[in-house]
Amino acid sequence: MDETNHSPAQAPAATQIPTAAQIPAAAQAFAPGAARAAKESQRRGALAMRRSQRLGLTLLALAVLAWRLLLVPRGWWFPAGWWRLW
Repeated sequence: MDETNHSPAQAPAATQIPTAAQIPAAAQAFAPGAARAAKESQRRGALAMRRSQRLGLTLLALAVLAWRLLLVPRGWWFPAGWWRLW
């Protein structure tokens, strides 16, 4: 058999690209792209959490405002002569 004509099944071990299962876990954990992707993922998660918190607090503030407006007498909303305060 001629050694220069290799089929993919008979390729020498030195030219084969290792699969993810063949790469040690330590080498995968310290890959520069993996660390950057992990930080980016954490940053996106933190931004989503802040956005959710802002929305929740805004809805809570609107609910408290609506509740208080419903509990006070209607005459207190715009008392007589309120426009003279400006």
